[in-house]
Amino acid sequence: MRKIQDKFEIGFRHAESMYDEIFEPIKIGKKESKNRVIFPPLSTNFGREDGHLSELFIKHYETRAKGGVGLLIVENSCVSYPEGKHGAYEPRIDSWDFYEDWRTIAKRLKKYDSLISVELTHQGWGKKGVNFLSEKKK
Repeated sequence: MRKIQDKFEIGFRHAESMYDEIFEPIKIGKKESKNRVIFPPLSTNFGREDGHLSELFIKHYETRAKGGVGLLIVENSCVSYPEGKHGAYEPRIDSWDFYEDWRTIAKRLKKYDSLISVELTHQGWGKKGVNFLSEKKK
């Protein structure tokens, strides 16, 4: 039994040293992230129906920043309303009406030295009923 435990510990120490760089700072353009841990954009449906950011939405990202994530990419955010919106609770970033929401989330993440980015989306041709991926009908 001891041999298995020894092999596990040796393997763990090796893996630990292989991935040390993930916790080192990295420059992204002019910004520096405290580490290389990135939280990708995942749709939560925590936004409000009117496109404003709810407290739950902000807390969701703030919790990840508090946990040590270096860069958080906020989920798909509508850049053109109403034609570009494709989710009932999709956050909006197409108007100054939403400025205070985005300012709030940025300030909260900055408390934990985390960077923020936003996935900008537009439904595009899908809203028009065009489907270039379907087979042509004869």
